[in-house]
Amino acid sequence: MRADVAKERLREDRMTIAEIGLMHGCSDKPHFTRFFRGQTGMTPTQFRFGS
Repeated sequence: MRADVAKERLREDRMTIAEIGLMHGCSDKPHFTRFFRGQTGMTPTQFRFGS
């Protein structure tokens, strides 16, 4: 469920990736990137920009 909420926030594009990561309990951007990639198979930046 956390990955789904993170996807919603990434689509909104109002917060930085680091801010979204902090909201989801990750200590920093690399930690959030590892979590997100493990859940979705792509980085938050790739997801945000549709790559």
